[in-house]
Amino acid sequence: MSQLTLKTPSTGQTGSGPLAWLSRAGFGVITLLAIALFGWANPVFLTFDNWANLLQGSAILLIVAMAMTLIVSAGAIDLSVGVALDFGAAFALVALKTWHLPWQAAVGCALLGGVIIGLLNAFLILICQIRPFLATLGTWFIASSAERIYTDGGGSISYRRMAPEYHDLAVGNIAGIPTPVVIVLALWLVAWLLTERTLFGKYVRAIGQNGEAARIAGIRDRR
Repeated sequence: MSQLTLKTPSTGQTGSGPLAWLSRAGFGVITLLAIALFGWANPVFLTFDNWANLLQGSAILLIVAMAMTLIVSAGAIDLSVGVALDFGAAFALVALKTWHLPWQAAVGCALLGGVIIGLLNAFLILICQIRPFLATLGTWFIASSAERIYTDGGGSISYRRMAPEYHDLAVGNIAGIPTPVVIVLALWLVAWLLTERTLFGKYVRAIGQNGEAARIAGIRDRR
């Protein structure tokens, strides 16, 4: 019996070696080099207080970036993330100002506001079969219009009599570390464990890399 041998053309890239390592860690290397350069130019840049201030000022952006990383890993996009944040803030404000709920309930209401936006996106994408770009863009228009109606044209809303514990979530500190930084680090750990140490994370990346192959392999991408 003759033996059939198939040869695949070499692409010039391997799964190991310096180039493969650089492709995986290149962004981290560039970031470390930039930090070293700024630290050399100004030693204050590397101090604890400076980094605490940087992380505290970027806390919301970092939290959103972690969520967007998961979405992009699945091969999708979300243009409604801004109104999801706004809905969460509005729900928390109503809970504190109108319903006079405790601050823990206000945090739950804030999360509920974001969940509602996410469920609307899921309905449009999975049930209505609308592309994520168009679905989230439509959600952004709808939710931003609802915001303008609630705020009488987009005016700012302030509430100064909130519970100190709720206020400390933004400006407080834990063992000398700003509370937003602690929250970001905790969420980063959860996100890392979810994406790197669970089947869910592997499924998400598989769907993002090749959705059709993932479906053939039995991964339920609609979940």
